[in-house]
Amino acid sequence: MKEIIEHNKIKLSFSDKLRYYRLPLFFLVLTIVCFTNGFTKYSFDDFNTLERISLTSLLFTLISFYFFFLNLTVKIHDFPFNKEKLINRIENLIASNLDWELLEKSNNHFIIKTKESLETLGATRNLIISPNTGNRIYIGLKDNQFFVKSIFNLSDKNLLVLNNGESKRNEKTIIDLIKLSSEE
Repeated sequence: MKEIIEHNKIKLSFSDKLRYYRLPLFFLVLTIVCFTNGFTKYSFDDFNTLERISLTSLLFTLISFYFFFLNLTVKIHDFPFNKEKLINRIENLIASNLDWELLEKSNNHFIIKTKESLETLGATRNLIISPNTGNRIYIGLKDNQFFVKSIFNLSDKNLLVLNNGESKRNEKTIIDLIKLSSEE
């Protein structure tokens, strides 16, 4: 589990962090541009509309960064389970879902990538804001402890990705599978 979590948070590479935090970074750039009037003015003599926009953008930056940071937190569950049966069930679950792909596997963790689903996309698709581009599911196993965390897929396709509840459904599916493997 050490490979993918650090201090009870999902550990992302630098490029994944840039993609994951793209919304707060967008608001940060907007804040800087507004504060400096397009990098041409650095004084704050008169508090005009541009400074108000920059303060609002700064507020959105802080709130969105905090929300995204908290979303990487994993909850460690203490629950007895049969590791071999569980690994077999997870592999069967991946094989039975054609839109799921195993990205990484070791004896103590899985990283699964789900593809966007037609039922979550709806009839139309916006190219800037996407309701879903799939998810990345992190599963960690250690003794009688496990965690499951699903975050939106870190693709470059869309600027803003909205979570429509698929991440929580994926987590619940895996947690139910783990609890089911302990009952046998």
